[in-house]
Amino acid sequence: MINNLKEILITEFSKYNISLTEQQTKQFLEYKCLLQEENKKINLTTIDDDIGIIYKHFLDSVTIGTCFDFKTISTVADLGTGAGLPGIPLKIVYPHLHFTLLDATLKKINFIREVINILNLENVNLLWSRIESLSKNIKYDLVVARALAKLPVLLEYSLPFVKIGGYFIAYKQSDIQTELDSAQNALLLLGGKLVKQENINISNGNDLVPRCLLIFKKIKSTPEKYPRSAKLINKNPLKQFKLHIAHDRCLL
Repeated sequence: MINNLKEILITEFSKYNISLTEQQTKQFLEYKCLLQEENKKINLTTIDDDIGIIYKHFLDSVTIGTCFDFKTISTVADLGTGAGLPGIPLKIVYPHLHFTLLDATLKKINFIREVINILNLENVNLLWSRIESLSKNIKYDLVVARALAKLPVLLEYSLPFVKIGGYFIAYKQSDIQTELDSAQNALLLLGGKLVKQENINISNGNDLVPRCLLIFKKIKSTPEKYPRSAKLINKNPLKQFKLHIAHDRCLL
């Protein structure tokens, strides 16, 4: 069974122009087993079968490599990482990068720490914290978030921690236009610009599932008051704010 899973990993990753080494393949298989074992103790994921983890977690996490050049950056933050997704798969594929993985649940952070130690992953920083409690002096070349929140909320949580000239990538389902429309105020206020929308189809083992990757560039500083507290963000998302400034066409 292990050899079969190894073959699936190598074959499926190659479809996205990712050539896994023997070590990387072993790390993914070890990570899969650790996920399954820990999932018996705490609720990490509803997807815990072998094939589901490989396709719906690992492959899904690394597909951003098809539309983003990781050679141009050095620091990555995964906000709301949960079981380490997409941060750990990305770290395995791009071992030269420095990663910060953040989650508000200590049990999940402790699990990821165990994964890092067993897989011998270096330059991975773990933060047990809510996103809005992060120091606003910390900025990253790239921030990623997977299945975390609706886009206006997600942008407020993420863009404040992106360097000017850096990027935020959101993993989304294919039907995204309504969320994009509702996020225009957030982009204007937070200093972001949508530079690419990549629609791709990801195999789930049987069928192809549509997926949308949204790449935002940070083009100017975010006001210091953002992100607000979680209570304010959820009560008054930026999409509800009426702007009292002229539209900056370069941000739309």
